[in-house]
Amino acid sequence: MRGVLARVKGLLGDGVPAKDIAIVVRDEGLYGPLLLDVAWEFDVPLRALYAIAMPGTRLGSWVRSLLETVNAGLPFEATARLLNHPLCGRFSSTGLPPEVWATARATHPDSIAAWGTLGVDLSILSWPATDRRDNWVQRLQNVLDTFQVRHRAARWAREAVAYYKLQESLVDLSQPEAEILTLERWGAEISQLLAMLTVPAAPGRGGVELHSPVSMMGTKYDHVFVLGMGEGMFPQPVSISFPGLINFKPSPPDSSPPRLPIPGPVEMAEREARAFWSLLQAAAGNLTLSYPLVVRRQEIIPSPFLVQLGCVGVAPETMPVASVEEARRVYLTSMGGNKGVEDSVIKSAYQAWRVEVRRESGALPDEYDGVVGLPLSVAQQKFSPSQLTNLGQCPFKWFAGRVLRLAELTEAETELSMSLRGRLYHRTLDIACKLVVGLNAEIKNELLTHLDAAFLKAEQVENLPPLPAWGARRQEHLATLRQTIQTPDFLPEGAAVLMTERRFEGEWYGLRVAGVIDRVDRTAEGLAIIDYKTSSQPPKGAKDGDDKPKFDIQLPLYMQLAETALFPGEKVAVAYYYSLTKGTILKKVELEEDALAQFANNVKVRLQTGQFPVQPDVEREACRYCPYDLVCRAGSRLNRK
Repeated sequence: MRGVLARVKGLLGDGVPAKDIAIVVRDEGLYGPLLLDVAWEFDVPLRALYAIAMPGTRLGSWVRSLLETVNAGLPFEATARLLNHPLCGRFSSTGLPPEVWATARATHPDSIAAWGTLGVDLSILSWPATDRRDNWVQRLQNVLDTFQVRHRAARWAREAVAYYKLQESLVDLSQPEAEILTLERWGAEISQLLAMLTVPAAPGRGGVELHSPVSMMGTKYDHVFVLGMGEGMFPQPVSISFPGLINFKPSPPDSSPPRLPIPGPVEMAEREARAFWSLLQAAAGNLTLSYPLVVRRQEIIPSPFLVQLGCVGVAPETMPVASVEEARRVYLTSMGGNKGVEDSVIKSAYQAWRVEVRRESGALPDEYDGVVGLPLSVAQQKFSPSQLTNLGQCPFKWFAGRVLRLAELTEAETELSMSLRGRLYHRTLDIACKLVVGLNAEIKNELLTHLDAAFLKAEQVENLPPLPAWGARRQEHLATLRQTIQTPDFLPEGAAVLMTERRFEGEWYGLRVAGVIDRVDRTAEGLAIIDYKTSSQPPKGAKDGDDKPKFDIQLPLYMQLAETALFPGEKVAVAYYYSLTKGTILKKVELEEDALAQFANNVKVRLQTGQFPVQPDVEREACRYCPYDLVCRAGSRLNRK
């Protein structure tokens, strides 16, 4: 397509009138959209009059989206798609304003009233369950006017034609005026109307015309370009759509009833040959035939028509640069980027290209891979155990979140995600355990007594969203927590809850640290530190000597801070991770003071030297739930480094 359109652009540049040039394709649906896109890039006026169904236009998709949204009661996702559509001119040029969009993502409004609290007036979409036919038409007209669809559609010739064709059809659809229709019936009729309407793919006047072989019969053009001359493309293979209806054996003269005049495979093949013959006759001057060597990774061989003409084996020509985008690609890779070129785009593109070439090479990480060389004050940094773990798994992960302050957009939770379930379980046990602090007997029974009320309060504190069938699901989660509390490991015999959700700040090997300990128990052997987990596996740690995420930072830090800052003079006997879903101890931790001191020293060196490269652990556990993958571009390139 690019080669043909480059030739066409050359002819137009030489003064050949556009009316003397024709581009021909056997399958307009396959070639048409791409040809129009490349013609736009090449600045070649191309007119394509083949019909496309109304749902394939921007207007058709917007009207369908409108009906689906109103029928569903303005749910968040459907309404957001409607308001961000290119034809939605009521709001900014990109749909919802950024500040409104951010708030909508965080709250997920799902009704006219909820959208109204964000300053988005959608009362025009408050449609009744039943109404007169003429009123339904008027409601749709009001929506089109309110959202300025006609004005926005005028930017594209096809959309303008589609708009006026829809307007003409709505006049007929309004009859009989007094007929009462439900909202569902009205939506079905609009959908049927859209399915029946068609518009030209690229209407207009003048320009190079796109034709099918049949439409070339009886015409004459000085320059004809035919695309898709490949086996199975032109001629198209004979296919039988209704094998039960067609019988290729001729009927006896006296047979009754007479058979329908449906063409058989021979007639269909002859029709393709006649179309190609008429195509040859239409070329009054030059005829160019081409076919793709590969389509969707499948090799294409020449059409039998090319074989008959003896055109097989002709090598493709080297085509001239035909667009600004192609010129920029040439400058970028073969002419030193921006040397002698007055183009702001190529200058920035060349710099970005050089960055990516180095990033993908085996060269050591540079400032575009986190090695910024800008020192950070150790005294001003305050670390949580999870931050230290992230830094130990991949320095860039910590750098992107804590220094660059990158973050995903806040999204309302509409399901009970793993994170939300974990917070709900933690909060429930925190509320319940606070009520049994100081008790030495019947502790578990007391916990079970307060569990239901604690769970209900935790739902309120965590602002639990409305969830489907939550009444039944709630009982399942309560049953899980009851079973967990009754296990022997949850609160061993003779142990008592000392405190829950204990916040702390302190110094750890010269680093400022802060965090929250889920629970501290007092036992006969000493203090026990418990960290709740909702998973069935112990958490991943920082990288160890084998570059695997097995070096735990969190619980050892808790143990050392507990003995020095939280409970001076007392001994921590044990610290472990406890699964709230499995009711078992996942992992008990032992102190490795030399390794912890070395880890803390490495952290200080990274801060002082500004070294935060993209270096995840060998198992890439740091990448599994990392939100910064679009920034770090991890992948196979890291193996080259």
